[in-house]
Amino acid sequence: MGEATLKEKEAGRKKEAEKETGKEKRARKKAEKAERKRVVNDKFLDMYKVSFKTVFGKGIKAFLVMVLVSVILSMISLDYAFGYSVFDQGDSLLGITGRATPDNEAILRDYLSGTKFGKFLDALDSAPEDVEDDTQDVIEDELSKIEDPDERSEVESYIEDANEETAEDPEEDIKLSDMIIKVIAEKAGIVVQILSTNKEYVERNKGEIFALTVIAMVIIMILSFLIKKVSSVGQGRMLLENRYQRVPRLRRFFAPYGRGQFFHLVWVYIQFVFILFLWSLTVIGYFYKGYQYRMVPYLLAENPTLSWKQVKKISSQMTKGYKFKMFLFEMTTIPLWIFEMLIPVIGPLLGLSVIMQLDAEWYVRLRRRTDIDRSAFLEPIFDGDAYVVTHTEKKEYKALIKNAETEDEKKALKKELKAHLKEEGKENPDYVMPDILIDISNFEEADKYKVTDFIVMFFSFSLVGWLWEVALHIIQDHAFVNRGMMYGPWIPIYGFGGVFIIFFLNRFKNNKVKLVILTMILCGILEYLTSFVLDFAMNASYWDYKDLSFNLNGRICLAGLAAFAAGGFAGIYLIGPAIKGRLEKFGKKRTVILCMILVAAFLIDFICCRIFGSNSGAGVGGTI
Repeated sequence: MGEATLKEKEAGRKKEAEKETGKEKRARKKAEKAERKRVVNDKFLDMYKVSFKTVFGKGIKAFLVMVLVSVILSMISLDYAFGYSVFDQGDSLLGITGRATPDNEAILRDYLSGTKFGKFLDALDSAPEDVEDDTQDVIEDELSKIEDPDERSEVESYIEDANEETAEDPEEDIKLSDMIIKVIAEKAGIVVQILSTNKEYVERNKGEIFALTVIAMVIIMILSFLIKKVSSVGQGRMLLENRYQRVPRLRRFFAPYGRGQFFHLVWVYIQFVFILFLWSLTVIGYFYKGYQYRMVPYLLAENPTLSWKQVKKISSQMTKGYKFKMFLFEMTTIPLWIFEMLIPVIGPLLGLSVIMQLDAEWYVRLRRRTDIDRSAFLEPIFDGDAYVVTHTEKKEYKALIKNAETEDEKKALKKELKAHLKEEGKENPDYVMPDILIDISNFEEADKYKVTDFIVMFFSFSLVGWLWEVALHIIQDHAFVNRGMMYGPWIPIYGFGGVFIIFFLNRFKNNKVKLVILTMILCGILEYLTSFVLDFAMNASYWDYKDLSFNLNGRICLAGLAAFAAGGFAGIYLIGPAIKGRLEKFGKKRTVILCMILVAAFLIDFICCRIFGSNSGAGVGGTI
């Protein structure tokens, strides 16, 4: 019934609009435009005035916080200076030109030459040479068929001239392998440099080196994309709050990512980037849509639960009729761009702060429009004046109070000032969006573990692992061998694995399938990294699964991960609660003394390993 009434009203409004004369329609639109102009207040000078006061007029502490934000954004190249960050300028001053150094490329080329993939690329690169040889054979065959000597001489002369022209202006021979190496050296240069510090490891693991470098490159590129795009939401939040309070709080940068919103924001930005990419194919459409969707980061900063469809719609409504004016406004910021690029380091830090605040100023002013969908706006404080404007009014109120002629007039002004400051201009306003809360462990109250519990668990699991390894060796080789890399009866990887499982995965104990999968993943990562570090840092190997099925570089295998999953089950359901209960009976004071003795013994063992070398030998492992 209600829906039918709304449709009837809408139909009635359309009929009234149709009855409007052209003159009345123009007058109405003119009045709407004047009202919108009054509400938005898009005067360039006023926007500059508020932004400069916001950046420079609230004291050194507020200014330094925003400079720190600029530095953080520069670290991830998230600024408006086309990726030309303060760190790029610093690198230029120091003579650092890029990550794809010749040394990195030479190292990668050496890695690649020993792999099957490298040989495949070499075969592709050499294919044109084979084609060239075949072409020369065909030419010689054709020349031999020409019987007239003069004609043959003329053809040969023509071919020689063509070859000379090619030799004088040769095309650059770009190999596929060189292109791949250059990209990897640029994107994962730091990984290449670290791995190349141990040449013995490189010689043993050429295939793994190249694979790790490629994986690192892919991860870096994905993380770079996600961090750059999603960080613009945190940036928007900081800029908006900086406008409404004296000293912005740095932790508020992370506020929009709370309550599981991070991955939602990632999905929104994936859609956003994809749509802009499609529009970029039309060139003009890219710039048009860039202004139309300019408010997306700020809308998500205020309300991160919005979908792409919602932010697209609201941003389009907000920028309607203002896109060209926004473009003209950006032209007025050219002096700031020049200042930012010409003055090393200081330029980006100062210029970027103002440019970012000016961009946020557009959102605040367009947000005031009454002809848009305002249901998505959550923060009432964003409807008010800027902190600097409110406190200018405070000074004006005080001057009026001072010059008031009667006591009643003074009281009325004081009451009005108090009410004004209650709504706006607080030192730390009450925002609807709470700070981000990171709940590291969702243990039930009765099932929480203390630090001493984890210390005893570490040594318990380390001892169990040592007993397991020793017993297995006795059964297989009929000999007792201290299987750990340390001298004491403990193997730390078992201890760390057990503690990590209980600390991070105890919350999933009511979902056994998820617990098994996560335990295998966690233990697989830990075991692979431990094996890699021992191999790379110490040229040592204490286990090798290459003879077992479903292994990865001999560092982890499916059977081992299954065993870890079983051990993780036992740790969460049996060993952890049992240790906790025993220690409660043992007493707090005696538990602390026990932990101190165990930690001291472990440290002594560690020092001995550093002085005399790790435990190694037949049946143990060690130096490769």
